[in-house]
Amino acid sequence: MKNKIRPILSMGTVLLSFMLTTLFPSCNDELPADSYYTFTGEMMSDFLKNHEDFSQFRRIVERAGRMDLLASRGARTLFPPVNSGVEDFLKERGYTSVEDIPASFCDTLVKACLVERMLYTYNLSETHQESNQLDLPVIIVTDGDTVDANGMTLSVINRRAAIINELKNDSVENGVVHPVDKVIVP
Repeated sequence: MKNKIRPILSMGTVLLSFMLTTLFPSCNDELPADSYYTFTGEMMSDFLKNHEDFSQFRRIVERAGRMDLLASRGARTLFPPVNSGVEDFLKERGYTSVEDIPASFCDTLVKACLVERMLYTYNLSETHQESNQLDLPVIIVTDGDTVDANGMTLSVINRRAAIINELKNDSVENGVVHPVDKVIVP
């Protein structure tokens, strides 16, 4: 009797194994190439790299060691100065180039123009206040008294830097960018 059960159990095991492999196939780790996800959005760091008019400020960010922060996820607002604004700042402070600015001051300059929430100009009141990464006030005044060459009202930050109307409210994956005409200093 035992001799008859053993072949039946062996055959049953083989049959069960066959059924399991046909009914429940194993996972296939090879996906078609078009199934892979590649992030293609522009982060703040990419914005600075992709727009030549911000090359001077990009160098300030690099010297501060903050490019990784601008490449990270989040919901921030950045007020980067255009190259002419950085050149004016260098002249004001007596620097010949961005390389002459101490790295610690570069870090301060980056933090001064970065707010940890998204701000669009069309949502701002006539006078709006936020705190930058230095926990200092960023006061944005849009009262109609200051206009650009096209007669459009300017938003002025801390009575120093004006948001460039043609470039404002530029959405990136980790926030919004408002290019300004001057360096925002604490």
